[in-house]
Amino acid sequence: RGAVADKMTIDSSGNVGIGSTPNITVNGGSVRLQVYGTDPYTGSATLGRWSADNQPSKLRFIKSRHATIGSNTIVQDGDIIGSMEFFPNDGGDYENQCAAIYAAVDGTPGANDTPGRLVFATTPDGSGGATERMRISSSGKVGINTTSDGQTLHVKQTDEGNNVLQVENAHASA
Repeated sequence: RGAVADKMTIDSSGNVGIGSTPNITVNGGSVRLQVYGTDPYTGSATLGRWSADNQPSKLRFIKSRHATIGSNTIVQDGDIIGSMEFFPNDGGDYENQCAAIYAAVDGTPGANDTPGRLVFATTPDGSGGATERMRISSSGKVGINTTSDGQTLHVKQTDEGNNVLQVENAHASA
């Protein structure tokens, strides 16, 4: 018989590696679960749900200000509750972020009241960190290139001479 290759590894710290030993550092740290592969199937994770209703699979992020797992302490305005961050290899490491999407508390939280915002960030050429580009606030207002919450849609022009926003009326009569 040939050598048996490990398919999953759990190290002494409880970190799980599927497809590799869990030791690749991304943005200065190593996360608890790492899935690695060389094609779209071995390097991916799937969530699935089979049910006779309209409910999907879910990826849930939770956050407490308490330092003990399972304990409750209210979050504060500006706390980031969950994020999806994207770190491509730049030829040497995985330390430079190219984009991020995150949810944060957007106002004063209270019992059964947690206002939130959704933020989209991208990284400009020549930089290694993502910058907020679009925000959807707890009031439903959208800011592009601005965090202003003044208008329903606020687009801030960043380059002189470029068209910033084009609105077409699809129902205009000829």
